[in-house]
Amino acid sequence: MSARVFAALIVSPNGALTAAEIGESLSISSGTVSTAVQGLVRVGLITREPVPGSRRDLYRVQDDPWPDVFSIRADWLRDFATGSAEDMDMLDEVNTGARRRLTYMREFGLFVTPKLEQIIAEWREHRASLT
Repeated sequence: MSARVFAALIVSPNGALTAAEIGESLSISSGTVSTAVQGLVRVGLITREPVPGSRRDLYRVQDDPWPDVFSIRADWLRDFATGSAEDMDMLDEVNTGARRRLTYMREFGLFVTPKLEQIIAEWREHRASLT
């Protein structure tokens, strides 16, 4: 359902709708809308803004949320890689399963993070050529 809500926001004229408008346009319940928008806000694909003079919120999609979403993920992976290296120092040599899992987590973060950062930089350069 999150994909449908995200799509409804993308195709809306100004990229923003209230929960009621989302529910009406997709014929879904307010509870379903609430669950979907909470997930989309949490991952950074949409924002929630109060409607002035109202108790309602407006949910808005950015024109290009993807670089920010993936930058957050790159930061998260980097933090995990750093933290896992520190955690390895606390393990004794006997706990090989934990050591292996922490090694894979650390190495994955160190391997993927610079690639994500490079892709984001390349995308921003490409996007600039589109406007």
